Order: sequence, then structure tokens, then C-alpha cells
Amino acid sequence: MKLRKLASITGLALSLSLCAPFAAYAVNAEEEAPIFADDFEGENISGWGVLGGAGTMVLDTENKQSGNSSLSVSERQQPFNGPSITLDKYIEAEETYRFSGWVFNASPEAASINCTLRFSDSVNVDSYTGITTIEAEPSVWTYFEGSVDTPEDLASTLLYFECENTAVNFNIDDIRVYGKTPEAPVNLEGPADKKEAVDKYSFDFESGFNEWISRGDTRLIRTDEQQNSGNYSLLSTNRNKVWNGPSVPIDGILRETEYTYEGSILYTDKKADDVHEFLLEVQYSFNGNENYVNIARTDVNKNEWTKLKGTYSVPAGATNVTLYLQTTNPDEESNPAELTHTDLVSFYVDDISVTRSDLVGKKDFSKIFESIGINGLLLIIAGIVILVVLIVVIARLRSSDSEETEASAAESEGVQDVLDTLDGKNEKAEENSSEDTADSKPEKADEQKEEKSSESSDSEKEPETKQESKKKKNKSSAEDSRSKEVFGIETFSYDDPDAATATDNTEGGSVENPDSPFDGF
Repeated sequence: MKLRKLASITGLALSLSLCAPFAAYAVNAEEEAPIFADDFEGENISGWGVLGGAGTMVLDTENKQSGNSSLSVSERQQPFNGPSITLDKYIEAEETYRFSGWVFNASPEAASINCTLRFSDSVNVDSYTGITTIEAEPSVWTYFEGSVDTPEDLASTLLYFECENTAVNFNIDDIRVYGKTPEAPVNLEGPADKKEAVDKYSFDFESGFNEWISRGDTRLIRTDEQQNSGNYSLLSTNRNKVWNGPSVPIDGILRETEYTYEGSILYTDKKADDVHEFLLEVQYSFNGNENYVNIARTDVNKNEWTKLKGTYSVPAGATNVTLYLQTTNPDEESNPAELTHTDLVSFYVDDISVTRSDLVGKKDFSKIFESIGINGLLLIIAGIVILVVLIVVIARLRSSDSEETEASAAESEGVQDVLDTLDGKNEKAEENSSEDTADSKPEKADEQKEEKSSESSDSEKEPETKQESKKKKNKSSAEDSRSKEVFGIETFSYDDPDAATATDNTEGGSVENPDSPFDGF
């Protein structure tokens, strides 16, 4: 029984010991997964180009470390002319990265081949850090590796290989970069396989360098001394070659699609000629060969902003597409002494754009919204809302004024109708009053006659008292006042205002007159 347990424990320990190396390898393989890798197994060269442009790159199927091919460079003219690739999407500031790969010396003698990183900071000042120096024996594949700490201020990173002896031809294969995985996922196949396409690039240098880097030995400075528009432009200075100048990657453009290229240039050097020719050009790699295409060639007058403009369609299969500006390009290699101060003059560039030709002149509202930002968009919406509220308030005020005007007009018409009615009543009252007056005259005359007749005929009768005479007069006045009230007349007149009260001679007291208009007061 004990032997069985011992055998089981021994077998388990042996199994663990055998599996441990594989487990460790799996862990290390996961930890050491490269953030960038290129084995050069595709049909085209993806992203790589010859630094400086002087050299030829091809996929070599005869000499390879693994797989079916490697990358070969030959016909170099300068020590730094060698395979290069931009690693901006893989390298971050203040991190440690490890590089590895293989180098093949295709020359008959030993050579020292350097693997180097070029860093560009936020003001486009370049610095160089050597990863390692490979001592490569003839016709032998040599492995290399090395680590680099990236600087704090990092804007762009370029990996390249160089050899002091320009007669040395060499190959590279199985290039790897290890380190911190970028936050955004990247396509390890290189920029030529990017799925997204850019319809327009636009650079005005108002917010920074906008991914522009120096091409060759030149320094780029973002400055507010000169500008074609806005407040800033980009100055290229300390140029040693006519092709030294500002450049920017535009590999996101569609292939076999016409784009319109534009840019403005200015130079102000007092020692320079009054007129000089400048070039706007595109560089791209195609199957390892560098291609240079002139887009626009224009004479620029000193102290005047001048626009360069042209169109071009990048062919299918092109990689590492770059836009750049420079002065004219005489044969520097055969006549280097003939370069003048004007050939290497410092110059400013501003308002650079690369736009699909079928979109030129059209407004891109998405870009507009993107440029104004969410705060600007909210302000625009708030302004629209305020405008709508003001329009509604003004409309309501106008409607209220209109209603008041109509009401006032109606009220005026009503008052006028009332006044017209009162006028008609007054006229009728005057007519009735005149008729009553005419009718009352003969009646009064008859009454007087009757009174006289009665006085003369009946002298024995008791004469009419003064009080009775006043009552008759008051009665007649009361009837007249009632008639006036009917026709809207508010004033009253009486022959005898003292008739409000009457004295009864018979009774010897004062009694209230029932016919008085002041009855009840």
C-alpha cells in the first residue's frame, strides 16, 4: 500500500516536472507577445521605405531567416540609407521597449550594421538612440536584440538600419518589438492594410505640429511670426539639402482615387533671391522601391504667400505615402558645390490640405461639428432655442395688440351707436316738446278765457286761493319734468322752487306736496 502511494506521488512529481517547461514557455510566450512584428511574407512591402530615399528595397526569396522571403536593401548612397519604418502607433513615451531580429550580410566582407531609433519631440527636435550594433559576418544571418527607454516628450518614433560602408548590401528578417501594448488595438500587418480611408487631411498648425516631421536634416518650428491664415505656420530651417523640409504621412488616402493637394509657402530671407521655385511632392513605396511624384511646381516671390496646387492618384499597392515640400532639386550629387544660399533657404508653410477631388468645395458638417466641439454645439442649440422663444413672444405680443385694437374699435363703434341713439332721442324729445308747447298755448288761452268768464259770471263764488294756483303750476311743471326725464334730460326747472311744500290755509298747517319731483328726498 505504501509502495503504491509512493509510486503515485513520484509519478505526479515527474509529470509536473515534465509539464513545467511547457507551462513556463506558455507564460513567457504570452508575456513576450510582440506589439509589432514583420516577417516580410506578404506580396508587397508594407510600411517600410529607404531612409533618405536613395536605395532600392525588394523582397528577397533566396536569402531568408524563416518563411519564404526577407527584405533586401542595395544601391545605397548615404550611410543612413537603409530600411526604415515609423512606429508611432506602437511606441509611447516613458516606456521600455525591446527590439529583436535578424540581419544578413550579403557582402563579401564583414560589416557593422546599426539598428537605431530616431525620436522627435513636440517641437520637432530629433534625437537618436542606438538599439544595438550588429557585427555581421559575410553571408551569415546574425541575431540581434536591445532595449531602449523612450523620452518623456515623444511625438514620433522611426526605426531604421544603417551601415557606414555604402557598398554593403544587407537583408533584415523577423523584426519584433516587445513592450507595453498600445491602448488602442493596431493592425500588425502595417499601414498598407488599414481598412479606414481618409477623405481629407487638413493642417493649419493652430493646435500643434499636426503629425508633421522633418525630412532629412532640417529643424521644424511652429511659429507665430508669419501666417497665411490664423495665428501660426510651420518654419523649416537649418536645411542642408534641397530635399530637406517638412513632411507628413498621408497613408490613409484611397488608392486609385484622385486627390487635390494644396499648400501655401513663404520665404523672407533678405540674402535670398527675389524669386525661387518650390515643389509640392508625394513619396510612396511600391514593392520596396521609393517613388517620388511632383504634384505642383511654382515660382514663389519673396515676402509673398504663394499657393501650390495640383491633383494626383496614388496607385494600388502603394505604401508609406508621404507629402512633403522642398525647394527645386538640381543634381546635388554631381554638382554639390553649385548649391546656393537660396537653394537652402528657410521657408514657412501653412494651410496644407489633401482632399478627394470629388469633395472639393463641399461642406463637411461632421468636421464642422467636430471642430466646434460639444460646448460649441450646445451654445448653438441654446441660441436657436432663445431665438424661437423670442419669435413666439413677439408673435403673441402682436396678436395681443391686434386683439386690443379690435376691441377698442368695437368699443368705439358701440359708444358711437349709443351717442347716435341719444342724439336721435334728443331730437325726438325736442320735437315733442315743441308740439306740447304749441298745444298748450291755446289750452292756456282757453283756461284764461274760462277763468275770466267764470269770474265775471259768478262773482259770488269764492275767489281761487293763492295756494290752489300754486298747486296747478306745480302740477304742470311736474308733468314737464317727467317728460324731460323720458327723453334723457337730467336738469329740471320750476316756476316756483318754493312749491316743494304748500300751506293749507284751511287747516292752518304745512303739508307735503305729492306732486313734487323731490318726493322722497
